[in-house]
Amino acid sequence: MSAIPEPPQQAEGREAGLGLSFALDESGRKLVASYSPAVGAAPIDIGWLERRLDGLGLSFLPLDENAVAELLRRYNAGDEAFSLEIGEARDGEASLEISPDKMEAFLTLTPPQGGKPVTREQVAQLLQSKGVSFGVLGEEVERAVAAEEVKHRLVAAGQPPVNGENGRLETLVSLAVRHGPFSDEQGRVDYRELGGIVTVREGERLMRRVPPTLGLAGQNVLGQVIPAKPGQEVMFAARLAGARQDPDDPDYLIATMAGRPVPAEGGMNVEPTITIENVDLSLGNVTFDGSINIKGGVQMGMVVRATGDIEIGGMVEAATLDAGGNIIIRGGVIGHVAGADHSPEERVGEARIRCGGSLSVRFIENAVVEAGDSILVEELVLQSELAAGNLVAVGKGAGKGRIIGGEVQAGKEVQAGVIGSPADVKTRIAVGVNPRLNDRLRQTVREQEKLAREREDVDKLLHFSELNPGKIKEETLGRVHHTREVLEQKAVFLQQELEDIQAQISLAEEARVLIGKALHSNVFVYFGEKYYQATDDLGPGVFFLREGEIVFE
Repeated sequence: MSAIPEPPQQAEGREAGLGLSFALDESGRKLVASYSPAVGAAPIDIGWLERRLDGLGLSFLPLDENAVAELLRRYNAGDEAFSLEIGEARDGEASLEISPDKMEAFLTLTPPQGGKPVTREQVAQLLQSKGVSFGVLGEEVERAVAAEEVKHRLVAAGQPPVNGENGRLETLVSLAVRHGPFSDEQGRVDYRELGGIVTVREGERLMRRVPPTLGLAGQNVLGQVIPAKPGQEVMFAARLAGARQDPDDPDYLIATMAGRPVPAEGGMNVEPTITIENVDLSLGNVTFDGSINIKGGVQMGMVVRATGDIEIGGMVEAATLDAGGNIIIRGGVIGHVAGADHSPEERVGEARIRCGGSLSVRFIENAVVEAGDSILVEELVLQSELAAGNLVAVGKGAGKGRIIGGEVQAGKEVQAGVIGSPADVKTRIAVGVNPRLNDRLRQTVREQEKLAREREDVDKLLHFSELNPGKIKEETLGRVHHTREVLEQKAVFLQQELEDIQAQISLAEEARVLIGKALHSNVFVYFGEKYYQATDDLGPGVFFLREGEIVFE
């Protein structure tokens, strides 16, 4: 045992620690305190002991509290010599925590106190003893060992399974035509081009059934395999109009007739498309469950109705067109009287057009037009009544296109190069108005009121059943409960419908009228109940609402 030098003693008076010495044992890990009774020794306390050990460079060693207490008691008694082990060096310690799902392992290292730090080999042995054999993060282990002290550091991570992808149906034909304008690759919107009717041939492949994937199994930090969930199969619907599975390869859906492809739940339907040279008295009116392609024109007084699209290569006279989808007229529409300035009795010669999607046409004269989405006119609208749920755009290019006379309504926007004429022809423009939405709103509110009464009747019956058990047969009661569930579902649907309608109506606040070149006097611009009457000609600009007032800038 090597003695540690004592600091110089005081020459006079009593001295604390007199006769007390400290030394490390032969291993260099244990601290031994030795005492020989000495005259003039003053009592010591824990503070004195800590200062003495610090002065001797031994404060890094952890002390045994019980041994220190015994040292102070025996030294202060001063009646006999003694030797005590009061401290011992401690090595660093390591512990490992594995997450409940066994996908992660976390390492905690306690730094040494006078002893040896935890080594890389010791961590490896700890991982092995805990069964961690997969996903060990070697670099994180090295950083932890170098730091000597870490808490809850991730040192192993499992590989979660990758579940298989569900099977899907892949469309193989172009469905470019939409109920609305197209945008090109640069995002530029062409409000005048809707494209033609997309058709397929009999036997043409429409869709491909892509099989599901099995997925990729995972592994936790204990090396246990975690199976992946395979994707679910997808099947073509059993009944599709104009389409069936290919008998040579059931992974494909083929057309059984020529027509227009329309996406459907579980596949695709093919709506038949007919081609007609002209619609006149020799052919008669045309009504078709599908789409109609008319190479020529439609004569006065004829009626053409289709559940799909109508495409016309020539002119439309004072005829009636009704389509569930888009209407494309390569020529123009010419009625025989000015609709807006004549009474209903006089308006027998005007053209009438209605479509659920959008109308694209070269010009419109003396016609009544209604479109669910947009009305897109290349050149001119003259003495006509137009109403579109979204947009009315007149003019192919900046400053082009004229609206003269009549009335034009749009839910969101009207744009034209010139509105009105130098002859002060009365012309009305209204935006933020969608008659269809207002009708739907009123209908939805009426349905909600009716549903509330039905639910009240059912609730009364259920309440009676609770108060009078056995009065209503179980079979009847079961039907009543089922009816209640159906009514609840319908109530949710109607509420969502109401919110959607109200959201669309609120878009009226963003409505605007764009003038590319000029707006003449005697033009009335309406935003709901508010209107602006032009008494002088105006140049290019935009009408919009600001804080509830009509502004032109």
